[in-house]
Amino acid sequence: MLAAGAGAGLSASEIGELRVRDIIVDKVGVVLTVTGDRSRHVPVLEAWVEPLAMTARSLEPCSYAFRERHTCFYPNLISNFVDRSTVLGVRPQTQRLRATWIVHHLDAGTPVGILMRAAGLESLEALTRYVQFMNDVEPESARIWLMHPQESLKKHSAGAGRLLR
Repeated sequence: MLAAGAGAGLSASEIGELRVRDIIVDKVGVVLTVTGDRSRHVPVLEAWVEPLAMTARSLEPCSYAFRERHTCFYPNLISNFVDRSTVLGVRPQTQRLRATWIVHHLDAGTPVGILMRAAGLESLEALTRYVQFMNDVEPESARIWLMHPQESLKKHSAGAGRLLR
């Protein structure tokens, strides 16, 4: 749940419906195949790759990736799981996990078109509510981005180049 939410921005229903066969592990990392109304392929943040790769290695392809023994998705699958397994007052929420993933990408400068496709969003307006949670940018950095956007993008994404290919 955490890896698919915070690592790939999947919604509760997408997490509940994710099958092991939808977890693609290759030499670059992990990509989740989301099916349904917002079908897409979502690369997983590097910090969350291992739990999903381990799930892909240890379960049958037709098994569900989350709570592998459930037989079908139902709307309260995630919330019931969280209610029954709360430890030390920690109660993860899929909406917040997804929001964290989106804000992380906005802060990192992920191009909006790429982020929208990965998040399954159809309009730019859907990102508006997340802007308030973004980190502030130093005035000098903001000026450089606004004066030289292409150069800033190249410099900013130089380390992530292998992930964009």
